[in-house]
Order: sequence, then C-alpha cells, then structure tokens
Amino acid sequence: MLTCYKQIVLIVYNKKIDEWSTPNHKWHIDTLPRNSWCPPISCQPHDQIKCIRINEFHIAVIIEKFISSQKTTGLFYFKLRNRGMSTLRRIETDYEHFPDTTRLFNLPNHSGWLFFSRIPYKEYCYVLDNNMQRYDQKWILSSNITDITVQNNLILLRKKDSDTSDVLEIYQYPK
Repeated sequence: MLTCYKQIVLIVYNKKIDEWSTPNHKWHIDTLPRNSWCPPISCQPHDQIKCIRINEFHIAVIIEKFISSQKTTGLFYFKLRNRGMSTLRRIETDYEHFPDTTRLFNLPNHSGWLFFSRIPYKEYCYVLDNNMQRYDQKWILSSNITDITVQNNLILLRKKDSDTSDVLEIYQYPK
C-alpha cells in the first residue's frame, strides 16, 4: 500500500514503511528511501499495518493488533504520528473488521481524518480531529451517499437520487 503528499511518498512493505522523496516535482524516486521504519517503530512485530495516510504534519496509520504470536486478531487501532514517526495519539477502534470495510481520508487543511464505510450492518462515517475527538457524520449516513473522496480542498460525494441514478456533488472545504 502507499500514500503520498506533495513530494513525499510512503510505501508499506509488510511491516516496513519507506519514505521516498520526489525532488523537483518530477515523479521518479531516488535509488534509496529517505527514511525507513521497521518494527517496533512501524508497528509491533505481531501487528499488521492495514492503512496509511499522510498530510503536511502527520502520518495516520491503522494497525491490526494480533494477540501474541497467534493469528487471532485482538483489535484495530488508529495512530496519529508526526512526520518523524513518533506516536502523538492512539485510539482503539470500535468496529469489527474495521480496515476491510473502511476508507480513510485526510481532510483538507490538515484538520482531521474522515472514516467512511457503507456496507450493510456496518455503516459509519465520522471525523477524528488531530486531538482524537470524534464527530459522527450522521447526515452522510441519512442521505444516499454511496462513496466519498477528498482531493485538495474539495470533497466529492457520490449519491443515489430517488430515480436510482448516480449524482456527483462537489463541495469546497472551508479554508
């Protein structure tokens, strides 16, 4: 899996996270990563990285924590880290099979992280700000939104209207 922000690309290989720089806005990478993090910094030896996102100030990681060396999952947690990979905040998630059904987006203006899932019996949408305060987005679940994406200062919502056709709504995120 990978994520990028401006000239930085993060690539996850198993439990290792490599940071690559794309100098001068040319999309090719150097021969060696700028930084690399392995367990126990990237995650614990028995854990697995399920999702990673980056913005100007933070790296967000969803980690599946396994109980001991067993392959039975214990829980999932969200870690907010600085760009040097030091953990700033950590919160356990409250959803079964969390990463398999969840999409994670960094919000414009570095204001937080949007979690979205819309599958039967596992519907949720909420924002975690950078202080780990949760804000449920019930208006999204009460509407017919089927998908979300974030690009720069835009939030794009895909909806089903009353005659079952797709509608794309685009909103500018406040600066």
